[in-house]
Amino acid sequence: MSLPSKIEKFLLDQNTYLVHLESVGSTMNEIKKHIGDKNICLIADEQTAGMGRRGNQWVSPKGNMYLSFLFEYTLSIQEHFLFTAVAANSIKISLNNYINENIYIKWPNDIIVNENKIAGIMTEIIEYKNIKYVIIGIGIN
Repeated sequence: MSLPSKIEKFLLDQNTYLVHLESVGSTMNEIKKHIGDKNICLIADEQTAGMGRRGNQWVSPKGNMYLSFLFEYTLSIQEHFLFTAVAANSIKISLNNYINENIYIKWPNDIIVNENKIAGIMTEIIEYKNIKYVIIGIGIN
């Protein structure tokens, strides 16, 4: 079984559907088209209008990783930071399995390798038909 098939099977086992697109403006914006459908993991090969925090641009050429997750939001607003913390720690642990470099989290949402930012995490809570959803966006360059 190929790696993409394994990932898709894992996500389906978690009641999450995989959407892969070659190019999008922003995974954070594109995934909003799926609100109300189901849990989604949307991956894009490139973003033409990637977003960083505070309206900053996230440069997103092909060859890197851009993804967003959409889940029904079940935590209290005070626990919102947990999504970013889990994502940041997951990225750090994954990178530690493949590279032997100085990797650390610059809180609240950046992954730094050898003093260079290589990943960013954004979260957004939205409401649709009286149901709250969280979108977790991750860009890894």
